[in-house]
Amino acid sequence: MKKLIVLVLIASAMLSSQNLFAQKCKKQIDAKSTSMTTTRGKDKNISVGMVNGQRVFLSDGTVKKRGKAPACTINLINEIPQDVDVYVDGRYIGSLQANRQGVIDNDEKYEKVYCVSADKKLSWSQQGDCDCIYEFKLKK
Repeated sequence: MKKLIVLVLIASAMLSSQNLFAQKCKKQIDAKSTSMTTTRGKDKNISVGMVNGQRVFLSDGTVKKRGKAPACTINLINEIPQDVDVYVDGRYIGSLQANRQGVIDNDEKYEKVYCVSADKKLSWSQQGDCDCIYEFKLKK
């Protein structure tokens, strides 16, 4: 009986360690821009905007933290010559400088990443989830 319990404990430890160290898939998506039409009123893709109109720029690499790893990682590559404001599920997350890369470490699941150029003429909208690490290349 003791041997059986030991075997079950070893087997469960091996299974849990495989799940713990399993790597997420990575997907690279070329996101094409769409021209924004000028309309009056709020953008329906934005529920929480910038605080006092101030831009906060995304970090250009992953920050190593102690403790729990983020549930989701989103990589953004801005391939246009102007800043882009980034929204995840309608909430302002930060801005990405022209021709730079940025990383979002999100502790929650998400469904959509929405970006708007600083001049409000171009936008990008991409679906995503936490099953993979997405790299969105923002193209004109």
